[in-house]
Amino acid sequence: MQEDKIVSRSNKRRTAERSRQGRMPFAARLGILITVLVLTVVAAGVLMAPGLNVAEVYCEGNVNVKTEDIMNTAQLQTGKNIFLTHIGKASRNINKMPMVKDVKIQRVFPNRICISVEERAPLAYIPVNNEIIALDAEKLVVKIENDDVVSKIIQAYTPKFDDEVQKNEENSSENKNSDDSTKDIEDTEGNSSNDEKGEQENQSDNGEQATDVNIMNIPLISGIELSEATEGKKVKCGDEEKLDKLISICVALQNSGLLQKSTYIDVTDLMNIRLIIENRLDIMLGDADNIDYRAKFMAEVINNKISAYEVAILDYTGDDIYVRPREDGKQRVAEKKKTTNTSSSDDEENSESSKSKNNSSDESDEADEDTEDESNTTVVQSNGVRNIDDEE
Repeated sequence: MQEDKIVSRSNKRRTAERSRQGRMPFAARLGILITVLVLTVVAAGVLMAPGLNVAEVYCEGNVNVKTEDIMNTAQLQTGKNIFLTHIGKASRNINKMPMVKDVKIQRVFPNRICISVEERAPLAYIPVNNEIIALDAEKLVVKIENDDVVSKIIQAYTPKFDDEVQKNEENSSENKNSDDSTKDIEDTEGNSSNDEKGEQENQSDNGEQATDVNIMNIPLISGIELSEATEGKKVKCGDEEKLDKLISICVALQNSGLLQKSTYIDVTDLMNIRLIIENRLDIMLGDADNIDYRAKFMAEVINNKISAYEVAILDYTGDDIYVRPREDGKQRVAEKKKTTNTSSSDDEENSESSKSKNNSSDESDEADEDTEDESNTTVVQSNGVRNIDDEE
């Protein structure tokens, strides 16, 4: 019994010793308390400091998305402490915008917040019912245009060449001389290849239209139908092959620097694709085979070999590019290709048959043109460039 009492007293002593060893000195406890109080006061001061209230929220990197729309989506308010501003929620909201690919929001001390946006790159405008959608490389609908914007886009980007209008007028006219006079006047006032001033005015008008409606520098597409198009989602098309071909063409044009210059692409027939550059260069592209190389070659020819104000038709259905004025481009390109692919005797026969269809005055002109055919056509070859002046 006495032994038990001794053991009990021994255990109590050990417990007391452990308690004294684990107990923090009073000075240490006081220091910690003071530190906590100081940090609390500093934190309260920081949160209440007027200099840390958000004075400005600004955006960078956005081109097609309006800053106002980004601000409204982010819902970041000025006047609130920069540490209490929930930038994570704002980032998630902005990422839901169809045109936005990625966003980063950063606090710029002491009192600013920067919203850095990476936009999706739209490739083409495609009409759907009474609307026009903007599509990117992933077939995602990044924007839907409607109301009066649709008509303005169609008006700005649908090609209008005076020679085509004149041809229709000439077919229905009974007085050839009167029609020729009208054609000369319209060529002088319209998109003549020799009228640089007229071309500058046309390009200025198109630029003003684009600015007025805030539309993007992407081509209008013809010849493809979409079954479903919802903003922020991928489109559905009954002809996926045609849609894939269109995307590949637009991507190739983008990589070569021609997409922003392209105004119209007709993919109604994938073997006879038509491309319009700046509403002045009418390119018969043929099919879309080897489009990456061909787009780069086209860019080199257009940028270095063709006047910035020239209105012309380009035939790129073969290995070479044939360039002719718009007024007789289709006929002359066809004739040039025939003479290139046939023997000299076949050329003479074609020349004689062509002459027999024209009046006496036209016969002499056509004879001169056939004789000097190689000096009147610009032929750009893939293995070299042979520049020849066009007819005046």
